[in-house]
Amino acid sequence: MTPNEIRSATYARLNVAAVTDLLSTQYRRSAIFWGRAPQATDSGSDAMFPYITISAPSNVGFNTKDNTGNNVILQIDIWSRAQDGALERLAEIASDRLDRAQWAITGFIAAEVEAMDFMDDPDGRTRRCMIRVRVISLP
Repeated sequence: MTPNEIRSATYARLNVAAVTDLLSTQYRRSAIFWGRAPQATDSGSDAMFPYITISAPSNVGFNTKDNTGNNVILQIDIWSRAQDGALERLAEIASDRLDRAQWAITGFIAAEVEAMDFMDDPDGRTRRCMIRVRVISLP
């Protein structure tokens, strides 16, 4: 799987109404970003939250005697300023979309959420859920 394939497949798994309806509507597109969220003059505003960022994947390989496969770890971060359990609900929905689902990747074998951690940001206002997903493929 190429980096573009994993990016497209991850975005496709998350860019559904069950997830996007819970994200900020302040961006000119879906509030799911590859890398970092765009910086806007009002990016510190609570209205810019929640949003999702997808980090570049790491790949340790999943090779057989005859094929070179992929064993990719993705980090998906959900950023929120809500203090009412909304982050936890959004994280659960996102996790369900990623875990043990059929991804649109060449040679897809499996996708499994390995961890979901919640933490407070040092700014004292923002909370984050970090989801780590393992995606395995073998062309």
